[in-house]
Amino acid sequence: MLHRLPLTVLDGAALIPPMLRGYGHLGDDEVALVLRPRERRGLVVRNDQGEHRTWEAEHGDAPAWPELLLPVAQIVPLLMAAQADPVLLGPRCLDGVWAAELLGHGDELSVMLLRDLGGDGRVVLHSEGEIGWAWRLYPPDAQVPRAEGQGVLHLDTAIRAALRAVLDLEEPTSEETA
Repeated sequence: MLHRLPLTVLDGAALIPPMLRGYGHLGDDEVALVLRPRERRGLVVRNDQGEHRTWEAEHGDAPAWPELLLPVAQIVPLLMAAQADPVLLGPRCLDGVWAAELLGHGDELSVMLLRDLGGDGRVVLHSEGEIGWAWRLYPPDAQVPRAEGQGVLHLDTAIRAALRAVLDLEEPTSEETA
């Protein structure tokens, strides 16, 4: 069964939000998530019948079910540090705001972000665990994407790729991304 947990998107009008966070129940599990796309950091904490497990971004920031067991005394400071001092100001040049939710289905954990861009359509991004992030750009009132990408390790990079597609810009060369 698919379980959904709404996430709060700080500065949702920014092109790349500084933080996504949420806390609640996904099925029988108590879960907390903090993603900081601009910093390529992430944390998921899962209380599974009294055992507290964590996942932290290492090679990419697409979250996965936590596996590392931690003492409960370390959980709150870890969550507090993950949420401390977000930089809220970011560029805004497109319509809409980001909405996000955490999805849990069996052994799979995924974050989905959506931004309705008015006349430019809508952007949908979702995490695919170790594979990374996938994105799709849908024209207004369409069910078939105009452009898409997958296997992107970091959320900020996936957002940039989707927004380049919105603006019909070419991919940057390796010199521009260094």
